[in-house]
This record gives sequence, structure tokens and C-alpha cells, in this order.
Amino acid sequence: MKWIWTELTRPRGSQTNRFFRGGRGSRSGVAIIMVLGCFLFLTMTATELTTTSMTRVQLAANLRDEAKAEALARSGLNFYRLILIAANGLDSKVQGMNAMFPQLSQMGISGDMLWQMVPMINTNLLRMVFATGEELDAEEQAEFLEQGGLTQEQREESEDMGGSKPGFLSFNGDFLAEVTDETRRINIRTIAGQDIVSLQNDPAGSKLFALMTGNNTCEAIRNNRPMSADDLDDRNRWFIDRDLEPLELIGNLADWVDRDGNRAYQGGNEDSLYEKLDDPYRTKNAPFDSLQEVRLVDGWHRDDVWEKFGEQVTVFGDGKVNVNTADCEVLFALIRTHVQPMPPDMLVDSCVRAIEGYRLMVPFGSPQAFANFLENGTPPPMPQSASMSAAQMPQGTCNFRNIDKAALQRSVSTKTKVFRVTSTGTVGQATVKIEAVFDFSSNAIGGKTLYWRIE
Repeated sequence: MKWIWTELTRPRGSQTNRFFRGGRGSRSGVAIIMVLGCFLFLTMTATELTTTSMTRVQLAANLRDEAKAEALARSGLNFYRLILIAANGLDSKVQGMNAMFPQLSQMGISGDMLWQMVPMINTNLLRMVFATGEELDAEEQAEFLEQGGLTQEQREESEDMGGSKPGFLSFNGDFLAEVTDETRRINIRTIAGQDIVSLQNDPAGSKLFALMTGNNTCEAIRNNRPMSADDLDDRNRWFIDRDLEPLELIGNLADWVDRDGNRAYQGGNEDSLYEKLDDPYRTKNAPFDSLQEVRLVDGWHRDDVWEKFGEQVTVFGDGKVNVNTADCEVLFALIRTHVQPMPPDMLVDSCVRAIEGYRLMVPFGSPQAFANFLENGTPPPMPQSASMSAAQMPQGTCNFRNIDKAALQRSVSTKTKVFRVTSTGTVGQATVKIEAVFDFSSNAIGGKTLYWRIE
């Protein structure tokens, strides 16, 4: 590089001498600069090509993993769809045999038994069982997953097991699929009411009002603890603390569905709630098509409201609540809606415990059987297990006389025909989640798809 410095620093002059550069017409300096510029350009070009190539390779790998993850998510979805098809077929067989063998229904034999036996499938946990030969409880499973799951060596070992060649788990990645009963929730799709009185008389509105008010002791019931103040969920206080009104939230749902422009709660124009937003819109004036649409309704857009009540509402199904799968909170709402005058918390707590204990042994065979149980029902004796003492067995009794049996039987069911299946596929850093709702109330073999979403 010394000669370059010499050429650049040599003084100009008109004399012809090797120590002097030529005049301004000399091209030696320009040529050197052009050469250096070419070197710089070629270096930048090579670097850019290398970076672009690496980026494209990484993008291609991510797209490949995302395609694999979606395929795995679809596999989990189809796995449960097959189970639901088999469950629907079993239901048809049992109904056809009821005339000859009515004891089948009394024993609780139905298609619901199939999907309830496999409420979740996690291939990562299956690999763990195949590789380690051990079964872990829920806490141990959570700890195992937090620690990163299986090592690569254990994963390779699990792929060769499962009783088939190639192995049942001989694929890259994992999927987690779950199935839930959509009819265990309160259906708000066609909630209707022109004012507060009609809202509270509407089948969906009355259940939703009972769900959102009063007390429940579901935390104690789920943990088989006696009713106590610490476990009391005071929903009236919950609304007061947030300056919210249950009837306003319920009225806003009805305003979204009905065809008029008047608010059911305290009057006014229903579109005024949305016209001043940054991205204004109007009420739909038609039934809900998805739960995401419910989040557009004023009040229901709040995360705290949705986290509190979102799991207890649905927009799919025929509007009936399956009492064999309904959550504790929904059972509280059903009893408070159809038993008048509204019974005290202690009596509702005892009855919900009796319902939980009964359906642990055998599901309710019909809406009439459930209504009769509310009148005077106690759970059957349960066999004591090593993991549960007699004091921990679900206990309680139902003893309500003022039941609107006709309305209750119209509002509940004991069979599940609408299911929500959620499946998540994971490959490397790529994750794809598919959520679908299937309706098996028709004669379609694979069920009717009511909802499909890929994230």
C-alpha cells in the first residue's frame, strides 16, 4: 500500500520528473480512486448477496416449519373429528336400542363417553411416556414442560416406540389438541329484549343476569371444601368495584342483535356507543356469528369482563345448556333462573354439590330427570378411593319445590352435539393454532363446520 500513498502525495508540477505528478490532466490518481471504488462496491455487493441469501434461507426454513406446524394442527383436529364421528355413531346405535334395552340410557352409556375419555392429546407428553415409561400427574407434567420437555435423544427414542413401524410419533414437531362441549355454556346468539323487563324474561337474558349477579361458591365446590366466605364470589361487588352495570352489558348484547335503533338500557340511540370511536362502526342488527364478534359490543370489549364471563357464553348451538357438562357457575345460573323465589346461596351450593356428585357416577338421562333431581335429589353412594376420603366426596342435596319445570326442560339438554376443537401444532419456532366448531346434530357424517380460524 506504500506506493499508493506515494502516488497520492507526490506534488504536482509542470516539470517532467518522477518526483512530480503531471498537471490536472494526469489520470493516475483518478484510476486509483476508481479501482478502490470498484473494490468497495464489489465488497458491499458480496456482503449484501450473502446477507440476502441467508435471510431467504431462514425465511424458507420458517415457512417450511410453519407449513409443518399447520399440518400437525390439522392432524390433531382430524384426530378429534374421528372421535366425534364415532361418538355420534354410538349415540345413534344406543337410541335405536333404547326400546329393547332402556337400561343403556340409565347407565349413562352414550357417545359422550368417547370424547370425554380423551379430552386432550399432547404428543410431547406421549413421547415422555414412551421414552420414560412413567405416568406423571398434572403438577409433574407442568414441571416437566417448564423444564423444556424431552431431550433430543429421548425424542428419537420415543419415535421408535408406540407399536408400529414407522413409529406413531415418528414426525418432527408436536401438537396439542383439546375438545370441549360448546353447549355447556349460555347461548347468547339470539338474545332479545326491547327493555329491561323483556330482557329479564328472555331465556338467554335471564340466565345471563343470574350468571352475572349474586354469589357463588364454585371455588369451594371444585376443591371439595365447605362453603366459606373466602371462597365466595360476590359478583355484585365485582361490578360495583368496576363501575359497571350487568343489565347494561346484557342490554348492549340485545341491541347488537335486534333490528331497531333504540337502546334497551335507559333508552337512546344504540349506535351512539360506537360512533365516537377512533374507528367507528354500527351495531350489526343480526345474530352473532362468532365469539370474536361479541368483543365488539360495548362493555364486552373490556378484558376484565371477558376474562370473567367469556368462558360461560357461546353463540353456537340450539340455545340449550347441557347439564351433564355445564360449569359450576352455569349450574348456579340455571337454578336461580328456574327456581322462584330465588333460593339462598347455601341451598344452591348444596344442590350444585349434589349435581356434581350425581354426574360423577352417571350422567342425567333426560331434561325431565334433571328437573326431578332438583326437586328431591341426592348423589348416589360413591366408592371410596385411596386418593379421596369420605369427607372429600361430593355431598349435598336438592330440595326445591317452586321449579318452573316446563321452562327448565326447554332450556337444558343431556346430550352434546356441538363441539369446539382447538389444535396447536409446533415445529421449531413456528406455531400454528386452529380452532373449529363442529355441529353433529344433522345427518352429515363428518358434522357441519360452524366456525374455522387459523392463527
